[in-house]
Amino acid sequence: MASLAVDQVVLLMEKVRMLWQPLLQPPIYKKILLSVLQDLFSRIGSEILMLDDMAVEETMQLQKLIKTAFQNMSSLLKSVLDEDIGVQNSVEGVVKQEEISEITWDQLEKLIPSLRKLRRITDLLDMPLRSITLEWESGELIASGFTSLEVKKLIRAVFSDSHVRRECLRRIDNTEFL
Repeated sequence: MASLAVDQVVLLMEKVRMLWQPLLQPPIYKKILLSVLQDLFSRIGSEILMLDDMAVEETMQLQKLIKTAFQNMSSLLKSVLDEDIGVQNSVEGVVKQEEISEITWDQLEKLIPSLRKLRRITDLLDMPLRSITLEWESGELIASGFTSLEVKKLIRAVFSDSHVRRECLRRIDNTEFL
């Protein structure tokens, strides 16, 4: 059911691109599309961070869903980076198949801050607890837009109560950033 919803969102976003791109001037199209993508990724991230409990299988399913959505939206995501956004790439079929490079992800994350956070959520769902804590203490998660409350809630949802979890939550509470 969740994969069907993701597929519908991807299909809807592709329809938006096909309808709006030829009609709007490139800067206006880009601005509107970036705003829609910002809201979309922010909402998905917020919904994940609101979950109270996630089993291992659920975290893996979430990762797969998000990665599939990114892969299926690759041509749409790349369209916001095109210099001449009004001109369709003649190899669109190839663009959809190829992976988005790390350089492209960096460019996209600067334009769509919620994309960076959502990509980090997928990483966090697969990380050991201590690694998440180290990421917080290093400031990496703050740079990705996380609050301490969000990180702690995610930890509580993914990891069962233990001495290690309580210690990591305490370390997150005690970390101060300049």
